[in-house]
Amino acid sequence: MAGTKSTLNDWTTARKNKRFAELYVLECGYNASAAYRRLWLEIHPDRDESDLPSTTTIRSQAYEYRHKPAVQKQIEKLEKKVEESQTIRRNETIFNLREIAFNEENSNSDRLKAIDLLNKMGGFYTENYKVDSNSTIEVTLTD
Repeated sequence: MAGTKSTLNDWTTARKNKRFAELYVLECGYNASAAYRRLWLEIHPDRDESDLPSTTTIRSQAYEYRHKPAVQKQIEKLEKKVEESQTIRRNETIFNLREIAFNEENSNSDRLKAIDLLNKMGGFYTENYKVDSNSTIEVTLTD
């Protein structure tokens, strides 16, 4: 089976790939070098940062990990989970704000703030103007 070879301290290739993707997406803000550094330290628990490979090696290894098809699949899965989670949180927030906005027992101030936030979340405050740079603008000054 590809990706299941036993490695140092039972770190299989599949496990390394998955952990790199987790570090990359969830913990290191899409910084491949930082994710590789953290992965290396996890794989080598008996070593510390002074034992890390050179910066050039870290960058090249990080690049290789980031572009492995198996890692890219893991990254896509994680991004989908994060997106779903954000959608659920957004929907819960909208539901709670609607409860505040339309409950007459709440103060008018709280209700207006909730409506304001709902409008902002819905994008109702953005205005788009189309400007044609070839247009002629006429200005008339009167007394």
